[in-house]
Amino acid sequence: MNILIATRPAPPEAGMIRVGPVASIREILRERGVDAQPILESFGLPMQFFEDPDATMRFETLCKLLAACAHATACPQLGLLIGQRGGLGTLGALGFLMQNAPDVQTALHELVRNINVHDRGAAPRLDVAQHLAWLGYDIFQPSVKGSSLVSDAALAIGYKFMQELCGSRFALREVHFRHTRPTDVVPYRRFFQAPLHFEAERSALVFDATWLAAPIPLSNPQLRRHFEAYVKSLASRLQRNFQDQAYPVILRLMSEGRCSQESLADALALHPRTLNRRLQATGTDYRALHTRARHEVALEMLRDTTNDVDTIANVLGYSSGSAFNRAFSGWEGMPPVKWRRQSAAAG
Repeated sequence: MNILIATRPAPPEAGMIRVGPVASIREILRERGVDAQPILESFGLPMQFFEDPDATMRFETLCKLLAACAHATACPQLGLLIGQRGGLGTLGALGFLMQNAPDVQTALHELVRNINVHDRGAAPRLDVAQHLAWLGYDIFQPSVKGSSLVSDAALAIGYKFMQELCGSRFALREVHFRHTRPTDVVPYRRFFQAPLHFEAERSALVFDATWLAAPIPLSNPQLRRHFEAYVKSLASRLQRNFQDQAYPVILRLMSEGRCSQESLADALALHPRTLNRRLQATGTDYRALHTRARHEVALEMLRDTTNDVDTIANVLGYSSGSAFNRAFSGWEGMPPVKWRRQSAAAG
């Protein structure tokens, strides 16, 4: 197989994502008898927008677009349907690089290391513990309406490309979703063929770590070198500052219950004073980024889960529910219980 990319599209800017993985949205709307044009136009998108898989859009806009489409189709599992039509091919050059890696672990490390050439609104994570591998997807703005639909799509795409990398025998142990349990879980069970856990600490696919050593069928070293060079050239054109690097790490550390300035510096292999200087050079500091992350995750958990205030406070690292109440009231002008009630009414 000889695959070459003739043109070099611009990599996504901060907060943007390639549309390749969601290009099926028009087809899904048509199958469900919904005219896509007025929905797309309400977001300033022409009908032909999704014809170019390398076109980019704001991640926040994508979340809101999927929420509007889910409402129009009365299909709360819309993200799952989109993801079922994805796979390595929808990731563009990054997908081809993964497809030609020597083994699954190398392919997933390429995904984590190079996600910025495809998606700058979220980040995949690969963790291995107790003989299990966790392939997660962390959204930088989880509070945006529709983010859970994008997360569902990402997990479904992840399952599809794991099947491509490992073969038809690949099986999941579990699937974890941060959002609340949907009314109808049958489509999720039918697709993932694994136990489902909702209102989990993170969204992730869980599988036996032994799959990481599996060689990838039809991997081509020559193509691998080609796509390595291509992805590297895309990465070299990325416009990013130190905040783009630090903020996802804060989200990850917070989900692991060990977020502090010292742990952030350690994760970035920096001295704490160097961390401070680099953050200050971008006009922020650790406290501001940590507060932003807490605010984002608090809104997401209040909207998309049924966790009580004390549980959310604990996840966010507050000493008590009352401390979280005070912080949240400062952000939103009302306590979290009232905000959740108003959000549910608006939804």
